[in-house]
Amino acid sequence: MTAGYKELKVRAWRFTKKFDGRPGFGLGDARAYLSAVIDLFVAGQGLKYTEALSEALDYAEKLLEKSGKDGVVKDYYRVYEDWLRLDRSKLSTRLLDVEPVRQQPSGDSSGLTVVSLFTGAYGLDLGFELEGFEVTVALDISRDSYLNLKANRPKIPFLLGDIAQFKTSDILKEAGLRPGEVDVVTGGPPCQPFSPAGKRQSLRDPRAAPLMDFIRVIKEARPKVFVMEEVPGILSARIKHVPIRERGKRPLLPEEEPGSAWRVVLQELKKTGYRVAWRVLNAADYGTPQVR
Repeated sequence: MTAGYKELKVRAWRFTKKFDGRPGFGLGDARAYLSAVIDLFVAGQGLKYTEALSEALDYAEKLLEKSGKDGVVKDYYRVYEDWLRLDRSKLSTRLLDVEPVRQQPSGDSSGLTVVSLFTGAYGLDLGFELEGFEVTVALDISRDSYLNLKANRPKIPFLLGDIAQFKTSDILKEAGLRPGEVDVVTGGPPCQPFSPAGKRQSLRDPRAAPLMDFIRVIKEARPKVFVMEEVPGILSARIKHVPIRERGKRPLLPEEEPGSAWRVVLQELKKTGYRVAWRVLNAADYGTPQVR
């Protein structure tokens, strides 16, 4: 990405963030408004995307300063009507001035190391790699994950199997590191026990065991930082679910309350001795065209 584009994305984030939590016109509506204004500049003036983004931000920020949030909301409906009448063919050639993702590491290393657990498609680790981190070892139970990494990053050692089968010392040996030498441990333990798309058996689900193994590796490897990714459903998951027809009118027990599973996980994470900070992130706020 060009420096100009990065700066514009920060401005766009600051603009839309002002509407976060506003009843009737929230952050998502502000993003849609800004996107529509960009399209109007692209179609109306033939601008490239970055140029149109700059013009759209100038327009939206001045309107916000002059007329406030209500003025932006009012203008949204006018912009939307104009957007509906746009000649879509003029948007099909819309160009975005960004640097393509590198297919191989640039060689510009920061000297910082990553131990990748639950590597999957390597998406989380790719972000670290592009910032100069060195992924020293990868681990996953999926053969597809193994084949993917070996095809794209053949030099990275890969441990194929259940994390429970590997001692932390074995993982560090493959990485060529000792406890305390790891800079970052990354991982996204299986989400099925906590996902609304599944049965949500929470910590009683055997698939939740890898999460505890992730915590075990953190305790023993002693990285400077760890990054764990999970689905938002973990925040509302219960340790134990009892159907209403069985529970009757009695109050919920502590382990039956929504969020009881996350409280246990958070407690275990804090027992590692690390300062734990968590939040729900929306990929749409970071340039991904999906709400996830």
